[in-house]
Amino acid sequence: MSAFQMSNVARRLATVAVGLVLLAGCELFTNDADREVYRLVESRQNAALGVSRNVRIDGADASRSQAWTERENAPYAFAPNPVDSTVPESFLSATTQPTTEPAATATPATQPTVPDMTLADALAYAFRHSREFQSAKEELYLAALRLTLERHLWTPRFVGEISSLFTDYEREAELDQTLESVASVGVEQRLPFGGELTARVLNRLVNDLHNGITTAETGEILIEANIPLLRGAGPAAYETRYQAERDLIYAVRTFERFRRSLAVDIAGNYFNLQQLRQAIVNANKSVEGFTEEANRARALWRTGRLIELEAQRADQNRLEAINGQVNAVERYQTAVDQFKIRIGMPIETPIGVPLPVDPGGAVGDEQTQPADPLIASLRLPVVPEEEAIIVALKQRLDLINDFDRIGDAERGVSIAKNDLLPDLRALSSVLLSTDAENHDSTNYSHERLRFSAGATLELPLDRKAERNALRESQIRRERAERDYEEARDLVVLQVRRSIRRVQQQQESFEIQILNRDLAIERGRAARIRAIKGELSNRDVVEAEQALLVARNQLAEAQAQLSLEILQFWRDTGTLRIDDDGAWTGFQPGTEDGELASKTVQ
Repeated sequence: MSAFQMSNVARRLATVAVGLVLLAGCELFTNDADREVYRLVESRQNAALGVSRNVRIDGADASRSQAWTERENAPYAFAPNPVDSTVPESFLSATTQPTTEPAATATPATQPTVPDMTLADALAYAFRHSREFQSAKEELYLAALRLTLERHLWTPRFVGEISSLFTDYEREAELDQTLESVASVGVEQRLPFGGELTARVLNRLVNDLHNGITTAETGEILIEANIPLLRGAGPAAYETRYQAERDLIYAVRTFERFRRSLAVDIAGNYFNLQQLRQAIVNANKSVEGFTEEANRARALWRTGRLIELEAQRADQNRLEAINGQVNAVERYQTAVDQFKIRIGMPIETPIGVPLPVDPGGAVGDEQTQPADPLIASLRLPVVPEEEAIIVALKQRLDLINDFDRIGDAERGVSIAKNDLLPDLRALSSVLLSTDAENHDSTNYSHERLRFSAGATLELPLDRKAERNALRESQIRRERAERDYEEARDLVVLQVRRSIRRVQQQQESFEIQILNRDLAIERGRAARIRAIKGELSNRDVVEAEQALLVARNQLAEAQAQLSLEILQFWRDTGTLRIDDDGAWTGFQPGTEDGELASKTVQ
């Protein structure tokens, strides 16, 4: 290897080494920021909420696909298909001609081979991978990061500087060429009630480069204080730090409010999936009923007991039922894909949701499904409206923020009034220096100690900007009060509406149970009388159609009732969700603050 090649290798190795050092330094700074931010957020969560949540922004331990598909005892493994840029031949040879006999069997979507994702699984996954949840965590992180800087500005801050100045006099002076070096180190401290205290050590060295001698060497120790006595003094000086602390509290409450609202929204999407899957089951049952009726009608037509028109009508309705089944499957599959995007799951990951529990009192062929523990824990609120409103006014985090902002606006008025005062500042300094003739920057002597003190007063001759700022602050305070009053009224409205909607959906749910049971009885009676020849098959067809509608309406009412209960908890500020996706059940109203409730039957 030549010397040139060896030098290139050395340069590359040096570049790699420098890059590794820089990366290590960046990682060190990042980790230090994370530790400080997470400590701050945890302490504020405990202070504002009584509990801390996971708000780390560095992602989950497992990848998005592994988090669900590679869990313990999972009967499958997720393997995304490679992208193929070629057009499948089936796309080019597909025909729009229908088959002569559509299959009436259940599709794979009605019998999922993947494990069902419970509501708790969905919420826990969303809290780890949802994109909008990640953005909300980042907003909270940034609020805490801003506070770390503000806190740092109120601590002793060390500064240091080394400078050199080369001067060429071109023989116009005794010194031809000189190199002047100045080194300084100091500490600055902002005072809690205004002003700043600074201490610096400064060394100056001048070398005559032509003669190679030191021509000057001095040292100074300087302590300075600059303290406002009127304008900018007192609490006004500490306002930036105080507001940053409050902003983090607001961010914690806002994040928790968003977290609860997101949980309710995802639960609503989950209930919708259950409803759509139940619609597939209902469509399958409808196909079975219409197929049975079509076979019966065809047999009666062949024996001459039924006209051909009725047999054709029965077969046509069977085809419509099969088409409805295909549509139900498509709606469910599309909703599942949308749900996976909402919770941050790769869209290729196969998941399923369990069927909703069949309400009690079912008649006929209805089947009872195992209950989702989280959904089964939903309770109907049984609480007076006045009590629910009182609880909401105390617990709603967004309303608490609006109330606290009135205090911020009041402080803004006080600060604006302070700005109208004259600017009176006290100045003082202590200087200790060395003798320049001794050429020793460490030879300090009390004989060279100098103390100075004074004051400056600015006459308030021009306060137009400050006057306008005062008026603006007063308007902002009045606006904050109005905003709080409006927010309070909206909370009352939301609680009253939530109570009414829960009651409405409970009544609708009970009506739909009766409607479903009646439709089952109607269909059974219509089939019996049709077999006896007392009715045409039109009545059987209409009964089957009414039964499908009743079953779908019952599934919709059941999903909506569960969602309304969650929205009531959210609107009263009593919904609590842990990081594993389970609500921990704070329900105010009793001695320990619980709202009275009863189980949804």
